[in-house]
Amino acid sequence: MRKWITSAGILLLFWQTASCVFADNSISDSLPKVTSQRPDHSASVISPPSNSLALGLGYSYISLKYSPAKRFSVEARTAFGDGIIVSGGRLYFVVVSKSRTNLYLGPEFDYMHFDVEDVKGAGYLGMLFIGGEHFVSRRLGVVLDFGPAYIHLNDSQLVQGKQTVLNEWELVVNLGINLYFGGVK
Repeated sequence: MRKWITSAGILLLFWQTASCVFADNSISDSLPKVTSQRPDHSASVISPPSNSLALGLGYSYISLKYSPAKRFSVEARTAFGDGIIVSGGRLYFVVVSKSRTNLYLGPEFDYMHFDVEDVKGAGYLGMLFIGGEHFVSRRLGVVLDFGPAYIHLNDSQLVQGKQTVLNEWELVVNLGINLYFGGVK
């Protein structure tokens, strides 16, 4: 008996579906309309205002970011560690902007100074990065980016008449927050 009821239920479901698809409009008009609409997210689009400044705080860095346009920003940044100071600048090009998230890429160039243990010197870092910023609110964004960095360091002390030089590629990951102020939306 159960198999018969199940078979009848499946047959009835198939018949209802077939009648909606193949019948004329008079039958399908009597059925409730189901529409699939995408929600309007335009009101929830959050991005930094144009012509704004942002104070950035991240894992071992502090920065000041200026956004003259919605898709372009420049940033001065200083990172620090035990006996190491890295200062430089970045350019941000926003390539995708969806709802509360901006995906960006850009170059970074930094000057490095170090004085750790018995080693003292200076050098530079050049990097290409890709990442994103998710806006928790209109004025607060969480950032994450990464990319390959070329590091060139010179030791200021001579060892056996030669200067120690380091040329190396590293993967650099940055995580932080930006607090935006000023600007016009």
